Amino acid sequence: MKSILLILFSFLFVSQNTIENELRDYLLKRFNDCEKLEYEIASNMKLSSIEGIDYSREYSVNKNIVTIPVLLKKNQSTTSSYLSIKIKLYKTVLVAAENIDRNEILFSNNFRKEVKDVSILNGTPVTELDNNSGLVSKLYIRQGSVLLREMTEGVPDIENNQRVTLHAGKNGVDISLEVTSREKGSIGDIIRVVTPENKILRAKIIDKYNVVIEE
Repeated sequence: MKSILLILFSFLFVSQNTIENELRDYLLKRFNDCEKLEYEIASNMKLSSIEGIDYSREYSVNKNIVTIPVLLKKNQSTTSSYLSIKIKLYKTVLVAAENIDRNEILFSNNFRKEVKDVSILNGTPVTELDNNSGLVSKLYIRQGSVLLREMTEGVPDIENNQRVTLHAGKNGVDISLEVTSREKGSIGDIIRVVTPENKILRAKIIDKYNVVIEE
């Protein structure tokens, strides 16, 4: 009787070990861009009841929760279910070394590199930044905050309240007029400009000094 129980216990231990290894390999393969991965089971499900991962179905991610499709052993049959895993994904990212005001040009010395859990961030972390990035802050960035792509934007080609030349005309005839921009933008953007007569027009940015009227 003891030997039967020992064999049964050994089988359950090996089975659970196999599932744990399969889960670890599954996660490492799908999050192979992180430097370190930690995880724990969030579902109220015994690993010994899992027959294996169901590779015919897709997994999903909601911040730091990964939902993995699995196959469960139930009596003599197999049923489909999902296993929730809580993860931590560690990457080397840029962290603000000081408070950064809105519309500041971003330089590498504004930041330091740290390894952080990126699974709980509400955006895409920035991992590299050079002094020619041409990026500015879209909002106030507090010291110690992880720099996210969503916090940055390109340096505009035309600033708000800048004097530019508006081009108009048809059939090869160019009519130009000095106007003032009412918003900032980059080449290709449509912005509002105001004429000396205070008429608001829509114009497309050609370069840093010229715009063309939008019909």
